[in-house]
Amino acid sequence: MKTKTKQSALSIAMLAFGVLFAASTLNAKPIFHLTQSNKGIFGYDVVNWTTGTNEDGHQGWVGNCENPGLTRCKPPGAMPDPTNEENVIQLVDYALLKIANGSRAGSKQITVQVEGETFKRVYTVTWSATDMTARPDENTGDGQSIDILVDLTEV
Repeated sequence: MKTKTKQSALSIAMLAFGVLFAASTLNAKPIFHLTQSNKGIFGYDVVNWTTGTNEDGHQGWVGNCENPGLTRCKPPGAMPDPTNEENVIQLVDYALLKIANGSRAGSKQITVQVEGETFKRVYTVTWSATDMTARPDENTGDGQSIDILVDLTEV
C-alpha cells in the first residue's frame, strides 16, 4: 500500500512540474532564429535576413545562411530595443562558442531587470548542430548544420 502512495505522490509531483514547465514556456516568444548550413572557408553564398515582430511587439531577426561563398552571416542592423540586442548577441556568441568546442545541443538562460520595468526579461538560447563532414574550402562547405533560437519571456 505504501508503494502505491509513493508512486501516486511521485506522479503528482511530476505532473505539477510538467504543468509549471509548460506554463513558463508558453509565454516565451522568439526574438532571434538563425539557421546555418554548409559554411565555406570565407562564409556563405546565400545570406537571407528578415526582421519580424513577435506577439508581444518585440522586433527580432530571422536568418538563413547556406552554401560556401564570400558573405558573412551577420544580422542586417540593430534591434530597436538595445537591451534585447545586447542579450541576444551575448547568447548567440555563447552558443556559437559552445558549438565550436564540440557541444551539439544545449541551452542557456539569463534574467535581466531593466530599470523602469516592473517585470524581468528572461532570455533563453537553445542550439543544435550536426558534426562537420568535411574541411571547408571555397567550393565545398563543411557539411555542418546549425540552428540557434533565442526566446524572450517577461515574468
